[in-house]
Amino acid sequence: MPNKSFIDPAWKEPLAQQGFTDFDSFWNAEGDLVEEGNFRGRDNNLSWSHVSRVKLADGRVIYLKRQQNHYPTNLALKFRRIPTFELEWRNYRRMQAAGIPTMKIVYFASRKHNGNRQCIIVSEELKDMCHIDELVGHYELNGWPPREIRYKILGAVLDLIRKTHAAGMMRTTPSTAATSTSTSPLSTANPPSRKPSKPATST
Repeated sequence: MPNKSFIDPAWKEPLAQQGFTDFDSFWNAEGDLVEEGNFRGRDNNLSWSHVSRVKLADGRVIYLKRQQNHYPTNLALKFRRIPTFELEWRNYRRMQAAGIPTMKIVYFASRKHNGNRQCIIVSEELKDMCHIDELVGHYELNGWPPREIRYKILGAVLDLIRKTHAAGMMRTTPSTAATSTSTSPLSTANPPSRKPSKPATST
């Protein structure tokens, strides 16, 4: 699998100002870890995947997701040796083409380094979003909105499912989808993460 990379033109300068100019600058960056990481095998440094929250100088927040030798558990995909972030990037492009709302990826890169397949995804922070199950819990505690608002939320979810099916993609279930305060659903996935003892082979 050849090395590949993408950077959103609108983010190139802000990221450069923060020192993010190449793969290694992202790979070695410090950030606040978000939840537990995904580690496989006897050695945590062999196969792992995690995400960090990084606040930029201009106040914006990005989520920096890094992984090494982390492949799907699905046998067909596992034998093809395609990292899960590579699949996430491909699906992101498909969702963009189909007009399906999702998180915004501002940087993606994949490389083979010292025999290890390493991938990075950097995405914008999602603001004014909440999971649908959290929204339902809020309504159960504080009272449900008028019927027209409930229909608006349901219509937005159904529209998302219809677009996802039309694009030939597996849909996100309503319990794990996210929705904005304006009732437009937004699908997001920030994988659990914990930094390994040394995140690298990155010299």
